[in-house]
Amino acid sequence: MRALEQECKATLRQIESRTLRREQAGDDVAGEMLQLSERLPIVLWHDTGTDLVAFLIRDRRTTVHHYPQGTSRLDLELQRWRFFMERHMMAPGSVSGSGLDVSESRIWEELGNWLWKPLGLCIDRDCDVLVVPDRALFSLPFAALRPGGEWLGDRQSLIVSPSIRHYLRAQRLSAPDQGMEILDTESDELQAVRLEVDSLAELLKGEAHTIHRPAKRDTLLGLGPARLWHFAGHAQFRADNPFYSSLQLHDAPVFAADLRTRRVAVRLVTLSACHSAGGASAPGEEFSGIVRSLLEMGARSVIAALWPVADESTAHWMCAFYRRWLAGEPLTRALQEAQADTRSRWPSPYHWSAFSLFGSEN
Repeated sequence: MRALEQECKATLRQIESRTLRREQAGDDVAGEMLQLSERLPIVLWHDTGTDLVAFLIRDRRTTVHHYPQGTSRLDLELQRWRFFMERHMMAPGSVSGSGLDVSESRIWEELGNWLWKPLGLCIDRDCDVLVVPDRALFSLPFAALRPGGEWLGDRQSLIVSPSIRHYLRAQRLSAPDQGMEILDTESDELQAVRLEVDSLAELLKGEAHTIHRPAKRDTLLGLGPARLWHFAGHAQFRADNPFYSSLQLHDAPVFAADLRTRRVAVRLVTLSACHSAGGASAPGEEFSGIVRSLLEMGARSVIAALWPVADESTAHWMCAFYRRWLAGEPLTRALQEAQADTRSRWPSPYHWSAFSLFGSEN
């Protein structure tokens, strides 16, 4: 592990020593953002350290919503949610399909009415909304908010991005319409992964695809442009240095830093792995982790998990999602329907809202 980290550092030093080229001027990004707001609303969050501020940009107009002492309240609400999440993780038969706890439901209603309802974002259900969180808001499953008692994921198609820059870059990317790479790490600890991968392979009959089993470090680093990369296995989040967060392959990890140094166009990368959406950001720095590295590598869209997921409900979610996406449903719509399908069996957001869409819609 230490040797691999040193190898990554050496590669990053070589890249950082190159002459920097400004990819796009700030004024150009601002202009594109205003133009983008004519097509879909943008909710840009800022955590001041004490307060939360939301900038709603829509039809070239910006409204500002201020949440005094919002950081403390958000931390408290997330701690309450972690209590329920850990109970789902630890309880035997946590995927039994029991009803949603009233106290757990109340958390999402309170969060929805406090955070989202003041935005007054009443739009067509088929319209996407771009959300750019900040700090702890990245760990919030926005689809699980319940403003007015209705799941936000049912009302809106939500796309999350580390920054406006990442979304605009993903929009401009061209990626193949063919080629599916399925990576199964063949971990003995993940009993449902084999079922998930085999079910996906069954859905892919008639489509060009390759199953890599067991998938090794060189396998992932050797993949080329494709319509899909699907990773099924373990992920590890490093809060002390998110660029060394990793995907655990059969023989060795692939770090976020490894992915960041590559240039490969992929239409969709799905990370069926615990904490794969984990990341961190310092003041003034964009959110960093595996997701950001994949977007900078050339992924147009990334689906990743916000917390440790349950094997059985995850396998169900993935099958429900791919069944719709491969049938031609838009990416955001397929994700919404997979959430609703999974919720019909496992009502808690722990099971159905763990996976978020990052980057850009297809």
